[in-house]
Parts: sequence; structure tokens; C-alpha cells
Amino acid sequence: MLQNINVPLWQENQMITYEVTSLDEYWVELSQKNLPEKYPGVKISPPKEFSWGREIHIIDPAGVCWHVRQ
Repeated sequence: MLQNINVPLWQENQMITYEVTSLDEYWVELSQKNLPEKYPGVKISPPKEFSWGREIHIIDPAGVCWHVRQ
């Protein structure tokens, strides 16, 4: 659900997780969009191995952390 609200404390402590078929292919597509250069506050990190699996992390302009998994 998208809402037009601005509550930084809530936004910075929110996390969204979704899965993709191929994390490497998604990373190639995502990194080519140059999102950090286009949108202030956006951060993306390449695939990284964790004890629970590989993930890409994205911080969106509102400060919400997106976890992308395969």
C-alpha cells in the first residue's frame, strides 16, 4: 500500500522483503538504472552472502530498507 505520509522514524525502521528468480540478473538490471544518482537518499548494495542466503539491499528515498532475495 502506498501512502502520502512523512513519518521518518517509522520509515527508517521499516523493512520490505521480496524474492526474485535470479539475484545476479536483478543486480545487473538494477545497477544500470543509476538510482542513487537520480534520487537523493537512495542507496543500493550488490549481492552479499549472509548466513540465511544472498541479498541485495536498497534504501529508498523515504529511508525504507528493501531486502531482495533469491
